[in-house]
Amino acid sequence: MKISSETTEVLQNFASINMSLLFNEGGKLRTVSPQKSVLAEANISESFPRKFAIFDLNQFLSTFQAFEDPDIAFDEKQLTVSNGSGGKAYISYASPENIIVPPEKELSIPSVDVTIMIKERAMKNALKMAGILDLPEVALVGKGSVVYLSAIDSRNRGSNKFETAVGETGDEFTLIFKVENLKLLPRDYNVEVSSKGISRWDSSTGDVRYFIATETSSTFGG
Repeated sequence: MKISSETTEVLQNFASINMSLLFNEGGKLRTVSPQKSVLAEANISESFPRKFAIFDLNQFLSTFQAFEDPDIAFDEKQLTVSNGSGGKAYISYASPENIIVPPEKELSIPSVDVTIMIKERAMKNALKMAGILDLPEVALVGKGSVVYLSAIDSRNRGSNKFETAVGETGDEFTLIFKVENLKLLPRDYNVEVSSKGISRWDSSTGDVRYFIATETSSTFGG
């Protein structure tokens, strides 16, 4: 089995959310952060032939990328990475019981109170400025008639801040996300946020979806 560069990109992103991954049979990947604050789903072009678990996804990716034009074969207790040159690497499957996995039931959000399209460049700039200004959060802020994507520190009103307009609104809200939870593949996203504390991020390319918790300090209305 070959793994495409697009799927490798997805796996690298998922490894930043949770170091372990349970692969299910077929062409859909799902992971969840250890804190259960981020759940990610991706549709890939490959179809895995069996269910198996990898404890250290970064190690698996590094092994895979160390081969030129690698193939992967799946046995009962391990997978084999090779490229026909005589060298092979064997990676044992992990026990699924030792891995934090998403719930089997498909996740949904209880209500949609804010909908906004966030462009890849806008999110990239907000995260970059959060790093430069040492800010721990990114927020969607509705004020006046404008929605801003802001880098903030909600616990320090006198802190530095960055904001860029990303849309229009008739509502007042401050929907806050931890920077560490915004480990998104570089895409444009259609974002739906519920005032109940959860958001859904659908990529414009249709290949990946994230559910990300909002912080309890978020406000909607008033």
